[in-house]
Amino acid sequence: MAYIIGISGGSASGKSTFIKKLKEVFSDTDLSVLSQDHYYKPLHLQLIDKNGEINFDEPESLNLDKFLADIEILESGNELVIDEYHFNNFNKIPNIITIKPAAIIIVEGLFIMNRSDISNKLDLKIFIDADEEIKYNRRLKRDSEERGMDISEIHYQWHSQVVPSFKKYLLPYKEKADILITNNYDFEVGLNSVIERINKL
Repeated sequence: MAYIIGISGGSASGKSTFIKKLKEVFSDTDLSVLSQDHYYKPLHLQLIDKNGEINFDEPESLNLDKFLADIEILESGNELVIDEYHFNNFNKIPNIITIKPAAIIIVEGLFIMNRSDISNKLDLKIFIDADEEIKYNRRLKRDSEERGMDISEIHYQWHSQVVPSFKKYLLPYKEKADILITNNYDFEVGLNSVIERINKL
């Protein structure tokens, strides 16, 4: 059976960049990655908040049952084929992603620690965190440049959806992580520690 490492943390904490650095060190046969981002439900099934805006920051916005089932497929040594998620562009035909089994599986996402049947799958829990202002500025830059969102929309999502979700579904599990990495400026020390741990495995 594969060794499963869960990586969680708030929006714009640096999870994707951290995983990218890990993938540069290890081969595909050593390490594979399954991101929760690919499990968002179709737009018409998303929750609407009290102001009539779609809220992508609730666990119900994702098909977590399928996510768990796909973790188990990889865990048992079988190849996984899924649709790639395209943020906020549900009319685009998704690419097909093939994820091959590996000795170590990275499971990444916002809601991997608050749901017990997923959390219980994790042999090692890593939580990446940063100060709220730093995360907000990162998200502001990313969403405006990469996703074409206006500042008022980003501001609304952050304060009305992202932060409340973080406090409810992520913050209570921060101190329960096996490794806590602070990424206000860089995460080199934490990254090297995780690389060393994987090498020992």
